[in-house]
Amino acid sequence: MNHNLLKKDLYKKDEVIKILKNNNINIIDIHSLLFSKEKDPFTLFAHRIYGHYNAETYSKIAKILQSYIDWLSYLNLIKYIHAWETC
Repeated sequence: MNHNLLKKDLYKKDEVIKILKNNNINIIDIHSLLFSKEKDPFTLFAHRIYGHYNAETYSKIAKILQSYIDWLSYLNLIKYIHAWETC
């Protein structure tokens, strides 16, 4: 399987992201944050076969998600402090 087949699956991605952003829905774009940065994205899949990630990839995705959760928690803390200071 070549890398172009992966790109084929992303044709509607930009359209979906635009709709989400227009509706103020936050997203975590794992493809942009992880897959697009890999020289050989098939190294992220078990046995280099598109479909199931390998253990290292799940770990990388978990770290990305944790960073996002931490960032949201920080933003909520800032909002809470600001609200408390304005009371």
